[in-house]
Amino acid sequence: MVNVITADLVPLEKRAVYLGLVSLAGAFGLCSGALIGGAVSEQTTWRWIFYINLPVCIPTSLAIYFFLHSKTQNKFSLEKVKAFDWMGMIILTGSLIGVLYGVTSGGVLYTWSSAKILSSLIIGSFGIGMTMLYEGFVASAPLIPPRIFQRRTASLGYLTTWCQALVLWAYAYFITLYFVVSKRHSLIGSAVASLPALVMVTFSAALGGVAMTLLGSFKWINTLGAACLTIGFALMSRLDVFSSIAEQAGFQIIAGIGGGILFPGRLMAVQAAQEVGDVTIATAIVSFFTSLGQSFGVAIGDAVFQNRWAVEVEKHALEGFIPPKFIISSREAEQTADIIGKYPVHVQDLYRAIMASTISVVWIVVATFSGVAFIACLASENLPLRKWLTESSDLDESIDMERNKEADN
Repeated sequence: MVNVITADLVPLEKRAVYLGLVSLAGAFGLCSGALIGGAVSEQTTWRWIFYINLPVCIPTSLAIYFFLHSKTQNKFSLEKVKAFDWMGMIILTGSLIGVLYGVTSGGVLYTWSSAKILSSLIIGSFGIGMTMLYEGFVASAPLIPPRIFQRRTASLGYLTTWCQALVLWAYAYFITLYFVVSKRHSLIGSAVASLPALVMVTFSAALGGVAMTLLGSFKWINTLGAACLTIGFALMSRLDVFSSIAEQAGFQIIAGIGGGILFPGRLMAVQAAQEVGDVTIATAIVSFFTSLGQSFGVAIGDAVFQNRWAVEVEKHALEGFIPPKFIISSREAEQTADIIGKYPVHVQDLYRAIMASTISVVWIVVATFSGVAFIACLASENLPLRKWLTESSDLDESIDMERNKEADN
């Protein structure tokens, strides 16, 4: 909602600064949330992680109700409910569930060649294709209008959004495992150790927005961000149980710079490639691709993690380094820190090394998706941000004229 409101109120020429500040606020919440969440889950019950949101969400909801006003009077009507693209939503949701089920269960619950996995992936992919056809040729009011993808830069902006969300969500999920298991940190210690990336995401998001406004374009700043993201995770794949604090922090800082720059940059790429009247819906679809990328980040990361864990443990078990009674299955891998406490010291050390080695493979996969984002940014058009200012003003004037006519009638 914040991005949509910003797109509605601020001309494209100045929008990158505001989006950078929005990202700054969000990243600050991410940093504080990591620390507070670690402290709460370690000192009390994990349920307080959800309860603690109430003092924040309730005042915010009240503020939105009392202070957020729209000039357009949108009244609820049965016609609007009927006009909603229910069929498109159902087909797309079911298709995505099928693909996510296949990705998360393949190699874990069932083999990749099993009928359940193959059918989920094939039917889900077919459903996504059918959704695209339905939205383009059948739906009268499509949930995702095909016209917002017509320009190359917009489509690549959505791809960048998906990749960035996937990468950062996988990072947030697996960096904690690395620090807690391989480096023997507490949950609070893990949150502190991950601050270099989180802090850099915060500041680079704000600075990236300012830089885009000053330069009047976004392409090369986005390309720099995606390059840093790729290099950072490629370097993080080298982390092991013996990695120094300088390596841990330095590699995270590089990745954090890239991840932060892309927060305002991905929106600029999408919005600059739209007609003025489509900016709002195009911005809303960015949020959809963000959520989609986050889901795939956990799903793909977990699939890679569990498959690699099974290979590593089986290899060491066959070599006789892990006795059968100390084998930890891939389903239990994420509880390794709690399980290995009663194991012999040499087995504990081996599992810490296995955890680092397994997560390094996840970072390689994550770096690959970052590379896809880099190619997408590089292939984008270098659209200027200033040319839309006049168009936006003209549109606002025409809308005001229409409203005045309606009021006179």
